[in-house]
Formats: sequence, C-alpha cells, structure tokens
Amino acid sequence: MLQRRHAHFAWLAALLVVWAVPASALELLGRDGPVVWQAEDAKPSGQWQRISRSDADGGAFVQVDGEGTLEFRFATTSPTTLRVWPVWWQHGPCRAAWRFPYPLERALGPDAVDTMGGLVCFTAPCAGRVGVVNGADEKLVRSIDVGGYLADLVADPDRGVVWVADALGARVVAIDPQNGTQRAEVTVPQEPWSLLLHEGQLLVACREGKSIATVDPASARVVRLVQTPACPTNLSLAPGDDGRVVVRFEPAIFTMADGTPQAVDRLECPAGENRAKAKAGRTTFEAPEADTLRATAGGKTTEIRFAESLGTGRATGLVPVGQTLFFTVPETGRVGVIEAEGTAVAAAIDVGGSPADMCLDAGRGQLWVADSASDRVVVIDAKTRAVAAEVRGVGQGPRSITYVNEVAIQRPYLLPPTRIDRVFVVSGEGRSLTVIDAGERRVIARQSLDGPGRRVAAIPTPPNGWWPNMADDRMAFALTPRVAAELDPALLSGADLAPAASTMALPSSLQRRGKTVARFGAAAREKTFTADNQLVLGVDGRRWVDVSAVTDPQLAPARALTEEDQPGSITVSLDGGPEFDWTRQVWMAPTNEAFLVNGSESFAQWNAPAFEIEPGEHGDVILITLKYGRNHERVISGIKRVSKPGRRIYARKDTLPKVLGGLGTAIISTSRGLVTSAEAQRLGVGGEVVCFIW
Repeated sequence: MLQRRHAHFAWLAALLVVWAVPASALELLGRDGPVVWQAEDAKPSGQWQRISRSDADGGAFVQVDGEGTLEFRFATTSPTTLRVWPVWWQHGPCRAAWRFPYPLERALGPDAVDTMGGLVCFTAPCAGRVGVVNGADEKLVRSIDVGGYLADLVADPDRGVVWVADALGARVVAIDPQNGTQRAEVTVPQEPWSLLLHEGQLLVACREGKSIATVDPASARVVRLVQTPACPTNLSLAPGDDGRVVVRFEPAIFTMADGTPQAVDRLECPAGENRAKAKAGRTTFEAPEADTLRATAGGKTTEIRFAESLGTGRATGLVPVGQTLFFTVPETGRVGVIEAEGTAVAAAIDVGGSPADMCLDAGRGQLWVADSASDRVVVIDAKTRAVAAEVRGVGQGPRSITYVNEVAIQRPYLLPPTRIDRVFVVSGEGRSLTVIDAGERRVIARQSLDGPGRRVAAIPTPPNGWWPNMADDRMAFALTPRVAAELDPALLSGADLAPAASTMALPSSLQRRGKTVARFGAAAREKTFTADNQLVLGVDGRRWVDVSAVTDPQLAPARALTEEDQPGSITVSLDGGPEFDWTRQVWMAPTNEAFLVNGSESFAQWNAPAFEIEPGEHGDVILITLKYGRNHERVISGIKRVSKPGRRIYARKDTLPKVLGGLGTAIISTSRGLVTSAEAQRLGVGGEVVCFIW
C-alpha cells in the first residue's frame, strides 16, 4: 500500500493482496480465497517507516523515502499460479509504468502494412507481433511473435521475407510470412524506426541513433552507416522516383511561454494555418501560379494579375484581415493588399528583403512578416498599411512564423484561457526557434534546432471534454501550451547516400506505410488494405478484418519491464526474475466488455501480474519507487543538455524554464552556484540553463 501524504509527497505501503490458484495450493496462504499479506511483516530494504493507525488493516502501514523493496517469503507443495496485487493506503498515487516508446504514444496496430505473395502482413507494435492475413479470403492465418516494439515493416519479395524494425531491441528481423519462421536478425543503432528497400539494399532510419544504416539483405549485415544531424523517423523515395531518398526528422517541441525545450511526444508537426489559401469576407483567394491570385466568390472566379503593382513573383503567406487580404511576394520584397470585392491590388507595402511568411495578431491589428533574406521580422500596421517596427535577432533566414494569443485548456467557465501573446519564428540558416513578446516586440528566447527549420505551428490542445478520456501519461503534455518546429527533410542520393539538393519543395507529411494495394486470388482482384491502429484491417474502405487476436495487448501475456520503460509506483518480481508492472492497465474485461473499477477484485484479476511457480520456497519481491521524495526530489528518468559551448542559453529570474509542466526541473548556473530552477526562483536569480532533468 502506498500513499502520497500531503506536501511531503511520501508514498505509504501497507498491504498486499495475494491470489493463488488452483484451490489445492491455497494451503500455502492459510485459508480459501484471496488473502492479505501485511506489508509491515515483509523483509524491507530501504528507508522504511512503520506507522501505527487504528483504521489500518493490522493496525499499521509502512512508508518509504526514495526506493525500497518488500520481500515476502513463502512455500508451496504443488505447482500453482500466484497473482499479486497491492492494496493502497487510502489515496495512494498508484501510477502505472510508462512503457517504451514513451513519451510517444504506444501504437496498438495494425500500424505498418505491406503485401507479398498473396499475403498481407502488418505490425502490432505493442504486442511485438506480426500478423498475416490471406488477401484473397481476408482471413487471419498467422501471428508471429517477434518481440520488442515493432515500428515498421517492409516486404522483400525477391527473398521471400518481410523485414521488421524492432525499435526496442535495436534490430531488424527478416520473417518468412509463409511459415512464420525467423530467417535473419541484424543489430543496428538505437531505435530503428523506418525501413526502405532501395536499389537492392535495406535502409534503416535509427531514431535515437541519429543515423541511416544500410543493410545488405543477402549477408544480413550493416555495410554502411550515415550519421544525421537530427533524429530520423521516416524514409521514402523522392517524388518522381528519381532514386533519391527523403529523410524526415522528428520535430522539436517548446513551451509557448518561454521556449523551453520539451520531450518529443509526436513525430509530426501539426498542420497549422493554411497560408496558401485564405478567405476574406465572402471571397476565397489562392495562388495557382506566379504573378496571379485567383479570387472566388458566389461561384464566380476572377484572375487578379499583380505583377504591374508588386513585381514578378509568386504570392505566399495569404492572411485575411476582416474583408481585406494581405499576401507576400518574396521575390520583390513587398506585401500586397486586395480588398475582398476588389479585382486589383489596392496597396503595396515595401518591407524589403524576402518576405517568406506572415501571421496576424488580430487583437492589435498587426501583421508579422518573416524576412528570409535577413535575421529579422517586420511588423505591419494593418490599418495604416505601413511598416510599424522590426525585430532583429531571430536567426538568419526566418522561414515560418505564427502568433498565439491564448490557449484554452478547459471550458472557459471552468478555467480561463491561458494568455500567451507570443510570436514564434523558425529560421533555416540560423537553425533556431525564436520566441517574441508580441506586446513588447522583443526577443525573449532563442533555442537551437538540430537542422534547418522549415515550419512552426502551435500544438492543438485537446477538446474541452478530454479530461475523462486521456491517459495519465498524456496529462503533462496536454496541460502545457507548446509549439512544434518542423525540420527541413534531408535528400540523399547514390549508394553512399550523399546529401543532394534543397528539399523545401518536398511535402511535409510523413510517408507512413499505412496502406497497401495489390491483386489477390485467381481473379487477380485489386484490393486496398489500410491500417490505422484500431485493431482491425480496413479493406477497400468498406469492410474490416478483425485482427485483435494479434493486436490487442489485453489478450497477450503480460510483458516484463525493460530498461527503456519508466517503472510505475510498484514493480513485482519472483525469485530474482524480471520485474513486472503492478498493473496491465486493462479497464474493460475482454470476456464481456464490462468496465472494471480500480481497486475491485475483478480489476485485480485482469491486471495483477501472474507467476507460474513450482513446489518449494520462493521470494516475492515488491519494489516501491517514489516519484517525489519528502523534499520534492525527483527520480531522474531523463536528462537533456541545454547550454552548449557554441551557444550559451540564459534565463532571467522571471523567465526560468519549466520542464514537463513542472514534473521535471532545470539546473541553473547562478551567482549563488548550481541550483534547480525552483531554488533559483526562490532566490530571485537567473543564470545559464545547464540541463533539464525529468
């Protein structure tokens, strides 16, 4: 039993409930049915305290500071199954483990799908399995247990195998889908995340290893390793199939308040605003070609030529302000203005440089323009249609810009929106994200990126009714207003994967292997199979194949924790074996779909870790891990260097960073020495941001 006690954040352990089956083995517990083993009677390791309470079972409970273990020795005379379940003292913080690839969400599957020889193969990442469906009769024929966390899959018809990327085990595995056997296994750098068969070679994007590995399928070994500046998450062929390879990277994520770097919980940058098309009043504008805007209103389309007024170039950054459209022409250094009902340019604003993007602060009636030819942004007064100010120091070559006024975390009558009032800019050559205070028109933070910045967008907050539907490990992210910076993809060519030309024209979206089209059966009928992590395979968008026997983690045996997992409040092990989380997070009974109530016996039956034990003496070890100590000390689960010799990062006393919404901390080098961000705030000092710890 564990509890967090008021401001001390101490967890209290009191009882363990133990089940054993079959009935013939219950004698080891002393009575029929579930029984209670008192935590205070266990053999402790760590700083435990026994606290007497008349309302506690047995008259006492125990609590621990930091980590500790409780060992229960028992014996049995026959084979049995032991289920162990903690009984928490009052309102103990019973947190479940955060499993790899946290902080990314775990995919259930089907996730990646491909076809070969009349078979449709798909991944079930959480379960570590590959499923095989007969494409002709649409029946599940095989489940192959690969293990790990399966991030991608690609069919290799020439060798009759399917290659699977195990991100957890840092390996790629060749599987024969016809008989379910493993044909080869290749060790690669950390977190292989995306696969691509290219010119007879298997390319592997290794996310944590920041590299692209080339595997020779014939010899099943790595023959080339190319380092990347950022974490690669997706490989695809360039449009036009010219043999070049596109490498996309994970985005960088920052808080809106002060630009503090955050853990990456998503692999795609949000779509953001569409500035290639805009609606001003009743008129919709878009730029189909150079020197031209197309205006559509009431079913009537008008072509507006602006070369005479603004010079030759293509319109970008279309932003409506009431009934008026503002747009940029990078080639001429100007911003054009068109009235909603007009058919010609009403005004031309000369901002200079190359205005690549533009956003609107509607409350002040100001337009912010990113000048990609310098390190500045320009402020335009929308009413006077004149340049009002400029802000420098945003990094050379700003490409994308966005403004955020406020963020609504909850319904406004429950929680007022959080005021942001920030402009965010990402630069290409400067490789940075800059945060600007819109009211004061000054830079308040600038953070380095691992590559040229391509686009910046606000991360949408969940819908107002999200509270009952969100997993606890998503809460910290949802409660923190954040922006994401997309990095420019890399374009590689040749057998040595040498860098190729610019990639700005490439689409931003990831080329996920979530759909496959092939012909099946004697009639060679074409079918489209789609995977969207909903436990079923879609067929032609009209019917589905139930593959939950492969993908549903509730139906799979409990898996032990790995070094990449973050343990929850309690882990359980038997006789020095692997540790299991105290709960499987099953909230609906697979047998009858009845909802399970935490703390109930039925919840425990589906969630308690089970151990098959042989006759003899055994030791059941319970490991208790604190998230917070008495003095708010955090257990370290991650650390990120911030300030570097080439770029020092500083924070004033009023802009000290927050990490994961306050669940982590920052280490600040101040005039008073190295202190945490909380201590620096108490002392009223700022300093150099050394690292983040969470």
